[in-house]
Amino acid sequence: MNSVPSSAAVVVPTEPPICPICHDGLYSPKNRKFVGRRVAIARPCGHKFHFKCLSRWTKDHLTCPYGQEVIKHMVVKKLPLPRDWKNQMINAAEEGDIKIIQALLQRGAKVDAGRTAGITPLALAVANKHLDAALLLAGRGGSDRIGLSDLGRLFHDGGEGIPLDLHKAEHWYLKAAELGDIEAMWHLGYLYQFGGEGFSIDLHKAESWYLKAAELGDIGAMRSLGIVYAHGGEGFPVDPHKAESWYLKAAELGDTTAMNNLAYLYHHGGRDFAVDLRKAEHWYLKAVGLGNICSMSNLALLYLEGGEGLPADQDQGKSLLFKVAGLGDAVAMSNLGCLYADGDNGFEKDLHQAKSWWLKAAGLGCAEAMKQLSYLYLHGDVGFPADLHQAKIWFLKVVELGKDPAIIASAMYMLGRLNHFGGAGFEVDLHEAERWYLKAAGLGDVLAMYNMGRLYQYGGVGFEIDLPEAERWYLKAIELGSPLAMSSLGHLYLRGGENFPEHRNKGKRLLLKAAELRRNLAIKKLEKASKPQPAKKRGFDEAFPE
Repeated sequence: MNSVPSSAAVVVPTEPPICPICHDGLYSPKNRKFVGRRVAIARPCGHKFHFKCLSRWTKDHLTCPYGQEVIKHMVVKKLPLPRDWKNQMINAAEEGDIKIIQALLQRGAKVDAGRTAGITPLALAVANKHLDAALLLAGRGGSDRIGLSDLGRLFHDGGEGIPLDLHKAEHWYLKAAELGDIEAMWHLGYLYQFGGEGFSIDLHKAESWYLKAAELGDIGAMRSLGIVYAHGGEGFPVDPHKAESWYLKAAELGDTTAMNNLAYLYHHGGRDFAVDLRKAEHWYLKAVGLGNICSMSNLALLYLEGGEGLPADQDQGKSLLFKVAGLGDAVAMSNLGCLYADGDNGFEKDLHQAKSWWLKAAGLGCAEAMKQLSYLYLHGDVGFPADLHQAKIWFLKVVELGKDPAIIASAMYMLGRLNHFGGAGFEVDLHEAERWYLKAAGLGDVLAMYNMGRLYQYGGVGFEIDLPEAERWYLKAIELGSPLAMSSLGHLYLRGGENFPEHRNKGKRLLLKAAELRRNLAIKKLEKASKPQPAKKRGFDEAFPE
């Protein structure tokens, strides 16, 4: 019994005998309280049991539960690991053979099989998308930071039978980040920056994790910090000076996307941040020199429109933009569509040319071009009749293929409006409108929240009025600063309705607040209109890896 067979003869049992007491497998039990390598042999009968099972049995019984012979003593049998257990563990992880992995772990195999981060059984199970095996290994104390981070990525991306679960992604990213994995820190920042279905955006947490990664020298995190500060968000003010600082750090380390984004910041300026077109040109040219196509497109727009300190050069701008489009750049194609649609900067207005360029860009997966096509068909123009069914098709494509949550939410909102109000040849469907508004509201779209309020306030064919529900949605929109929702709820409070009492004082306060907010917005628009306008904002490149 104590002899150890050769490694060729040792095979991990995958269909073990059963413990006569608990009826669970002796060597790979499903119940975790039993440790498979602790098997007790009753003497003299020789029957095998889980050590814990037999220990408990002998407290109250003298005889073997299987053969009824008196148990004089027990021997604890420890199963050895096969000599080539490491290879068996690696092969099982690659193939997703969870029974072999369980049996080896129960015999005392180390989770990492003596391998370094990134090539452990956990990493191999994740790479081959064997989710059950990966979760078993990770749950047994896997300390491979790369494998843990990649496990988080499986849940972050979803697909191929793996459910998208951002909370599980967060869980595994956190474990990897706590072990010092820079990539996991970046992914946590991204997760908190953009959120997703059932997962709220938290820009302060995004900032915190990006900072941790940036302090460890991660260039992508430096660039991402620039993006967070440049755009801000709810409860997180825009800070273009901090954005400039982090873009500069990444740009000086050779990151061409940071160069482009820095140039874009100088190109368009921001709050308390002056436009500097010469600096914009400098950084665009630097990025172009290193092969950044997006910068070439943006530089073309800079030359087309010019501005203070940099005269327009429309010939050079056109030449560059057509060159970039000819290289297959979807953003440049989309920009050409916008220029033909607007009919400015040396381009004659031509909606058919605009459509042609947007179709080319959309064919390359450009969600912005899909959005532009949606609005082209939604509104139409002289010589280009509206087609609401085509508009719907393109809005649906944006929802399906878009990556920017704001663009997706906007498309969902417009699908809600199409079904809410209908139009030429397009029937109203209030329940379908509700469905799309709910999706858009879930992504934070304030207009969708406002229109949910209107839907419940006024109802329609087959859709009952529900004033308390209207109030709830108006309040959600008001929390995000909507003067429209303030005005609508104010009037609702003044009038009241069935099962909804009047609240005249509340109504007056809301109407005054809405009027003040609209007045402030009008003043800001007038101030903006009185200043020279920067170039149109097209082609900002966030460059997040696939």
